[in-house]
Amino acid sequence: MTNEFNWERMYKTEEHVEREAYSAAFDYVCEFYEVEEIDELTEDQIKAVAKFREEHVNEYSPMHGALFDIINNWEGENDYTDE
Repeated sequence: MTNEFNWERMYKTEEHVEREAYSAAFDYVCEFYEVEEIDELTEDQIKAVAKFREEHVNEYSPMHGALFDIINNWEGENDYTDE
């Protein structure tokens, strides 16, 4: 037996954390703006989410990635291109 630390399949835990962060961010944004789906947000609302992410969320936080995914999904659903 070796004393070398190893965490096999750590990616499973990381995937779980990412799913939980996305779910929490999705629920919060939808509740805050009183919508059922992210694609119902207006451009101003998604820009406010992006601004919050940029100004208040640490880039290493799981919530940074979750909010990025929400913004990215909105852009994809709304054929949005930042000019």
